[in-house]
Amino acid sequence: MSLTLTDLNDALNLDGPWLRVTIVRTRGSTPRELGASMIVTPQRILGTIGGGALEHRATQAARGLLSHPDAYDESQFALGARLGQCCGGQATLWFEHRDAWEKLLRNPAFSITDNWLAVGRAGQPDRMLVSDGQSAGTLGSAFDGYAQARARAALRSHATVAFWEELAGEGLFFEPLAPDDFEIWLFGAGHVAL
Repeated sequence: MSLTLTDLNDALNLDGPWLRVTIVRTRGSTPRELGASMIVTPQRILGTIGGGALEHRATQAARGLLSHPDAYDESQFALGARLGQCCGGQATLWFEHRDAWEKLLRNPAFSITDNWLAVGRAGQPDRMLVSDGQSAGTLGSAFDGYAQARARAALRSHATVAFWEELAGEGLFFEPLAPDDFEIWLFGAGHVAL
């Protein structure tokens, strides 16, 4: 399970800087799926991209970027002996600073109760959030119209997994984000808890 829209929105209440680290592309065997993400603060990690050497290296890289509000990085990791990871595949990670997400989630068009698709463009720090009737942000390119149409089509088909597409030589990453509406009811010993 990756971070939910609620998790990202709640992270804005954390004091200090943080970076979101997301697996945006995979090849071969990787410890987690496309879209798995974590938030890295100076002291904590929320979420996971699979643990092990990949997560350790990603955490170190993220903490190195924390003091740069315009920080964005895209890095590829070969998951083999050199990294100390035995998966054998390859993972591309995006490192995005809190400020980029704050702009999107504080946009007047954004509503925490809607389902959204986050869209990103390879090599660019720009992000866009698209719901059925609204959008926030821009990819800073001529790709906005296509990204909005493609995201809305994915929302209508109830997409629940992230995906990568190539368009005119550019990589676009689409990631479903939904509010956290998961509740667990525990029954036992004559007590009920929510």
